[in-house]
Amino acid sequence: MQRVIRAAFVLSVVVVLFQAGAARSAPDAAAVNRVAFTDARGEGVGIDISRVVVSSTNDGELVFRVDMPTHAALTDDMRIQIWIDTDLDRRTGHEGGDYFLLADDEGSALYACQNPPACDVFAPPSSDAVRFSYGGGGATFTVDPRFLERPKRFRFSVSAIDGIASGPNGYDYTNAHYDFAPRKGQWWTFDTRALIVKALSASPNVPRAGHAFTLRMAAIRTATGAALATGKVSCSLRIGGKTIGPRSSGFVGGRAVCAYDVPAGSSGRPYTAKITARDGANAVARSLSGYVG
Repeated sequence: MQRVIRAAFVLSVVVVLFQAGAARSAPDAAAVNRVAFTDARGEGVGIDISRVVVSSTNDGELVFRVDMPTHAALTDDMRIQIWIDTDLDRRTGHEGGDYFLLADDEGSALYACQNPPACDVFAPPSSDAVRFSYGGGGATFTVDPRFLERPKRFRFSVSAIDGIASGPNGYDYTNAHYDFAPRKGQWWTFDTRALIVKALSASPNVPRAGHAFTLRMAAIRTATGAALATGKVSCSLRIGGKTIGPRSSGFVGGRAVCAYDVPAGSSGRPYTAKITARDGANAVARSLSGYVG
């Protein structure tokens, strides 16, 4: 299928083109966060997206796996597209989409909308932006984050089409079938971080010589929105260059807690306190610094 840019997109984009036959092999990177988004089944005739799994890796790549059990292989009448809203702003890009991934039997490409809302300028292509493969009833896009502004959190939507025919004037969509995930005009949200901090508090606000000092940190798992209430808590307190071990540490009431006894006679000395919560291979930390009261 000859690739053409349909007028319906009306985009000004930076094009990063990659031909499927030139894909570079690379070892799998460990996932920092992986979330499966389930799509409704049997919404129409033809192609049907069952779920989309999005992963962020420890080397910063983003991986999109689009499962389509109706199609074991990529055929020349298919097209898969993923819109990505990196700034979480519906006013920018094309209807909110700042980038989109596009794949068919000729290869794949990453497009960046540079001049919203007109988006009518193309930049030279690069082969480093995206790797694409199709197998096992699904498409896999692996994207270099350097081309996506390294977003920590973004929205995305997926569309898949089959039944496209090649006509004398380009593509013919007369008999095409569409599926949108989650639904047309709707978005899913993914966070590249497995854990994020929601709150940090200290009691008292500044450690005082000869008194107790406690740090409390609330974190959530972004895949579920659930509070991190189990795992390992690490504590660090240095006062005037001396390390002070915690009196207690752990999760209390759904928060990570570090409790210290501040030595008498340390008033006026600089301090740095750090609390870290770990859930398997993932961790979040926050620090405070200043002078002991």
